[in-house]
Amino acid sequence: MLAAFLLAVLLPQVDWIDTGRRYVKAWNAGKVNLQAPVALDRPGFLDPRNAKIVELVKARGDKFHWTAEAELSFICSGLAAAVGDDGADVLWQLGLVRIGNDAVAELRNRAAAKRQPWLVRHTVLATIAKGSGTRYAARAVDVLGRFGQEDFDPIAANFACAVLARCGGIEHRATVEKLLASDEVRVRGAALAAIRAIGASLSLKRLVPLLDNEKSVAVRCAIWHALGGIVSALGDPDKRDPNEHVDRIIAHAVATLKDLQRPLVEGVAVCRFIWNARPLEILRELPDCLAAHQETAGGHATLRWWIWGLLNDMHGTGTERRRNRRGQLGTGFTAGANEPEKWKQFLAGRRRLYALRRGRETSRPPFPAGTPTLFGLPLFGKRIRIIVDCSEASGAPFTGVNRDGSTTEKTTVHERIAEELRTVLAKLPATTTVFVECWSKRGKTLASKSRERLADLVGEQRPRGPSNPSGALLRHIRAAQPIETANIADVDSIYWLCTSPPTAGTIQSPQTLVDVLLSAQPSCPVPIHVALFADRRKARFGYKLSRLLRGLSKKLRRLGEESGGSYSYVIRPGQKK
Repeated sequence: MLAAFLLAVLLPQVDWIDTGRRYVKAWNAGKVNLQAPVALDRPGFLDPRNAKIVELVKARGDKFHWTAEAELSFICSGLAAAVGDDGADVLWQLGLVRIGNDAVAELRNRAAAKRQPWLVRHTVLATIAKGSGTRYAARAVDVLGRFGQEDFDPIAANFACAVLARCGGIEHRATVEKLLASDEVRVRGAALAAIRAIGASLSLKRLVPLLDNEKSVAVRCAIWHALGGIVSALGDPDKRDPNEHVDRIIAHAVATLKDLQRPLVEGVAVCRFIWNARPLEILRELPDCLAAHQETAGGHATLRWWIWGLLNDMHGTGTERRRNRRGQLGTGFTAGANEPEKWKQFLAGRRRLYALRRGRETSRPPFPAGTPTLFGLPLFGKRIRIIVDCSEASGAPFTGVNRDGSTTEKTTVHERIAEELRTVLAKLPATTTVFVECWSKRGKTLASKSRERLADLVGEQRPRGPSNPSGALLRHIRAAQPIETANIADVDSIYWLCTSPPTAGTIQSPQTLVDVLLSAQPSCPVPIHVALFADRRKARFGYKLSRLLRGLSKKLRRLGEESGGSYSYVIRPGQKK
């Protein structure tokens, strides 16, 4: 006790404001390295001997270890807790860090791989969301108030919209709505995300006309995402104001689903709007939408699955429905389009049922029975992109666990991935197109020797025509083309086979993927499925990597859930040989 008291007296308290200013200055000078989530001997800007730092470290638990990301989190938390506006000013400066004025060019910049501005902005946003954000809302409004002026910054506007989405209120609706007229696609998408978070039902009057006038498919998807949050918050449709344009929104949704010329991603966005908002008035129109997307009519299999899942969930019809107490399938309800009273009674009962389901909703319907799986991930869609993380952990032994508890060690992780791909792709229809991209540890293309090894293993399949997924897979592995965020909408689903821990400063980073796919794009209409392979070679040397994996697993699971995909933990670090 005496030693702790003397330590607290002799060592000065942390000057978080000065530390934050030094951090911002060093980051702008390119002297901050956030590239690798490895354990550090000591932090670069904080004194680990300081009494306050020692107290904070003890609060994190016995398994805490210093990393560059952990130090950044300490600094942001200290600035948020500082008394006065100086700490908030420094934290705001830290949230506005960027490299250039274009978000896409920033992601491709080599200097960004080391300084990682997206991680800094995300950490600041998470810190603001934890505390009282009223003093940051005024700063966000000031940034957005420059819209239309020469000094307007699109990246700063995206950050300000994200701040208002976390701590803003209905009083900021008019400020955010002005950004819907911006020429920048991502600015309009960020404004829509803020409107959805604020829950401004008055914004429906502005959003509905955009469905006719907006030319960007990504922004139209973001509009449907925002409408899903607003309409679901309106409550009982019988109590809605007729000026809220809900009927017009439903008419737009039906027209979009029936139009086979619309992009697939927009149709999926409409289905997600129906899934989130539960506008039961659309129930009578879904059978016609399902008929329009039959295979004989040239419809999409993905939209058929979505509409069938909506019917199964909202009406109680489908192949996997349960029997009721009388032994009948479904709800037993039958009514025509010209019988409004029957529909009104039925919908009232379904609303009461949805009120009970509200706490256990999922982001999508269940996948069809018999869907092939890749390491526990459902392989669904006609155009599939598989990202193989070929870092150093790919050479680790792959240890499988049998049902009886015994383990088998046959191949390396790299070879096991190729074996699984070869087996699963043989079960896919011949019309399925598969794109595979391999990444090295530092985000560059894979070395030719390792790439050819995986390509040769997968290429042992027999060809099945020009649309053979194995042939497409082999070509893309040999080409090793990097992923482009602008081409995300060209596929039905993305599968990321992640060997951990990936380098934090590259495109493989889970937080980078969250920012690229959920923030850089106005919306993410493509589900992302993640399979995590833990590097058991390093995990046996201590608990530090195991703690990293737990944090990594949470981020990857969030990535799968927010994109409408799934997550699978293939190899756990605690498994024994």
